[in-house]
Amino acid sequence: AILIGLAYRYAPSIPKALFEQVALVGLVFTIIGANALSSKSEKIKLPLSQWLPKLLLAPGLYCLFQLLSNSDYAGSYSENASSITVGTVTILALLSVTPNPIKKVVIAGIFLCRIAFILIGVEELFYLGCGFTSSLYQGICHMVTDEEATLIAHENKGATNELALEYAHVVYFPNIALETLYNKIVVGSAQNSSKK
Repeated sequence: AILIGLAYRYAPSIPKALFEQVALVGLVFTIIGANALSSKSEKIKLPLSQWLPKLLLAPGLYCLFQLLSNSDYAGSYSENASSITVGTVTILALLSVTPNPIKKVVIAGIFLCRIAFILIGVEELFYLGCGFTSSLYQGICHMVTDEEATLIAHENKGATNELALEYAHVVYFPNIALETLYNKIVVGSAQNSSKK
């Protein structure tokens, strides 16, 4: 909770490239650390030649988006920010009602949100794209460990009740954490200053 609070407080002063670099390093160390700390029976089951290219997808995406961010197109459509934002969210919403939407929405979300951010500079699209990218990183970790992701397993089984519970879990609890942080940081500091 402290790290979330610090990230929330200091995010405007942290360069976006640093956010992504930390995420990439975290991904690599998570996979290496999990493999080193696990028992022999739980170590990475796939040979290096099968999981290393999947792991290299993450820095590849980072490099692609950095190249696009430094191109002449960056910020060139800022006058159309509302239309592009609405279009991006509409496409993602439409994809979410298709059968087995998880992989489609994650991949589309990564590219649509990031490209829209590069074109118009709306920061919310950057962070939304980072959310989709983190889902991809989690999927890469599942591939590397040869373990099926929970949402995809429920989706493949057609288990809509379990899928609904998973969605509630990933939406409801982070919101409670953010509300608690807000109450402690903003409301708590306002109450403390009024007592003085």
